[in-house]
Amino acid sequence: MTAAGELDIRPAAPDELGLVADLVMHGLAERWGAVDPQLNLDLHALTQGVTHGLVLTAWLDGALVGTGALVGGPDVPEVVRMSTAHSYRRRGVAAGVLGALVEAARDGGASRVVLETTATWTGARRLYEHEGFVLDGVVHGPHGDDAHYHLDLATA
Repeated sequence: MTAAGELDIRPAAPDELGLVADLVMHGLAERWGAVDPQLNLDLHALTQGVTHGLVLTAWLDGALVGTGALVGGPDVPEVVRMSTAHSYRRRGVAAGVLGALVEAARDGGASRVVLETTATWTGARRLYEHEGFVLDGVVHGPHGDDAHYHLDLATA
């Protein structure tokens, strides 16, 4: 256990995956006002455990305050489902989780990490760009525009 006030980033235990999904869903509901479960089917799979990937949790004083996952193949994994509890935003939680995911990808032999986020989420986009991710472009989709990013690990 860590000292009071120290962020503890670690892999999610199987019995914590429901809390992780709740944190992500709460953040989505906060952003969109309502959440369509049909657009978030991967969260059900997340609660069952990620077969090929890693789910990290960030804890502060015994509370789950952030999460993010790394999924996909070992060469180019994708960062997904980054979320930080509202009252803990802009305190380095997301940067800590993202950094740990990038290190896990590097340790696993990945050459590149990719991610996408909603194009209008400027806070998330600033974080990714600050952490070295490069914008590949914005894709227009039926549910809004998504910004696609990559980070080459050989040069990062």
